[in-house]
Amino acid sequence: KITYSAVISACGRLGLWTKALALLREMPDASLIPNLYGYNAAVSACALEGQWQVALSLVQAMPLLKTLPGTMTYNAVISACEQGSQWELALAVLAQMPSMNLERTTISYSSAIGAFQQRGQWPLASQLLAAMLADATQPNIVSYGDRK
Repeated sequence: KITYSAVISACGRLGLWTKALALLREMPDASLIPNLYGYNAAVSACALEGQWQVALSLVQAMPLLKTLPGTMTYNAVISACEQGSQWELALAVLAQMPSMNLERTTISYSSAIGAFQQRGQWPLASQLLAAMLADATQPNIVSYGDRK
């Protein structure tokens, strides 16, 4: 499992999200059940390429396969939404995290704020930054709009 997850992660870093998904789907054929690390790597691979629909479908399928998404998984989906300029969906995923008993981190908020900024939703980005502070989550330079 570790080797598969590492290769899936490497594919993601190289922009080979379709290969990452193929490896994830191949795991059961090798008598391996994909775990959280494998799913996180695949969702992150999709996020890096802005494949928000695929990232979201992976997360939705995880509970059916007895794997619960974690904070990193949700952060990757929010990042995919950011890359795909899907600010409404980014907000919906962020809002869902507490009901899943998942902590909203600086990365969670910053990615959602980034999705708002990409679509010119500055008032909403400012409101989300205020919510981040009210949630006692420490912003970073990315939270304030520096995407360099």
